[in-house]
This record gives sequence, C-alpha cells and structure tokens, in this order.
Amino acid sequence: TTDQIGQLTSGQAAALNTAAVKALTTEQVVALTTSQAAALSSAQVNALTAAAITALETEDFAALKTATIAGLNSTQIGALTSAQVVALTTAQANSLSSAQVRALTTDSIVALQTEDLAAL
Repeated sequence: TTDQIGQLTSGQAAALNTAAVKALTTEQVVALTTSQAAALSSAQVNALTAAAITALETEDFAALKTATIAGLNSTQIGALTSAQVVALTTAQANSLSSAQVRALTTDSIVALQTEDLAAL
C-alpha cells in the first residue's frame, strides 16, 4: 500500500528487487520520499513504467543519480513532465544521450534551462 511504501527506509527501498519496483502503482510511486527515490538504483528506475516515471514528484526525480537519468529509455524520457525536466541538474542534463534528447517532447525541450541546454 502507499502507507507501507512511505514507511520504508531508504535502505529498504534500495533493496527492493526490480520486479517489486515494476509492480509499484503510480500512487505508490507518488508516496516515495525523496530519500527513497535517491536510493533507487538505475536497474530499479529502469523497471518503472513510463506512467510511474511521470508520477515521480519533481524533487524525487531531481534526487535520482545522474547515471540513473542517463539510463532511462526513450519511452521513459518521453514521459517526463516539463516540471521534471526543469528539475534536472546541469550534470543530469549533460548525461542525456542524443537519443534521449530526441525523445523529449517539445514542451520538455522548451522547459530546459539555459545552462542545461548549454550542457547538452
């Protein structure tokens, strides 16, 4: 349940297997704390559906490791909200591949900050 997700420590969140992460509902993803989201590995985040990626709160998305952002597939990148794109750090934006940049929506491209565009 969302209550159970919210009660996990960041270590427990990091220990979830990818099947468990893939099974999270969007409501459960919203219930993740920033420290829980930051603790997720690239494999765990890659297991999330595009809808689950979209459901990540902006501060939770920004807390993801740069390598995790670099590992998102085109479908996941295309699902990012403008707010999530704005939340990218310059290092995270710099980690995007050309294929990932091509997967961004027009609204997401417009949302990129000047320093993020310069980092691409």
